[in-house]
Amino acid sequence: MSVTLGSTSGRTIFESLLVVTLISLLMGGTGFEIQRVDRRVRETALKWELRNLRAAISLFSFMNSRVPLSLREVHERGFVEPFRRDVRLGAVTAEPARLRLRSLISLDVIQEMGIDEAGNILDPFGNPYVFDPESGRLYTTTEEYTRW
Repeated sequence: MSVTLGSTSGRTIFESLLVVTLISLLMGGTGFEIQRVDRRVRETALKWELRNLRAAISLFSFMNSRVPLSLREVHERGFVEPFRRDVRLGAVTAEPARLRLRSLISLDVIQEMGIDEAGNILDPFGNPYVFDPESGRLYTTTEEYTRW
């Protein structure tokens, strides 16, 4: 015959607080990791987009025997075809199109890019790219990455 001194079926407040605290710590750590991974993915996409845009500018220069006057001209001539994206909401507002580099064999490149209402091609962070036709320099306006 066993004797029990009180109920052991319930949880104490301390145990409940301990569980809630542990779950909160795990969720917080996961949130920071997701932000870190998201930033690295955007950085990688930025590298690819810069490479693709520079290739499109070079191809434009080769096929037209001159440097484009702007990045918009490269887009309007069909060397780059971004899709329109509402950056504030992150939603695609028009039918997506693949970034395309025109060549003799119609090479399609992996990357999809955004374009804002003013017609500027956007980087993965939602900031416009800038092309200087005099120096031939293409860069992003995202502060930490302007030298890439």
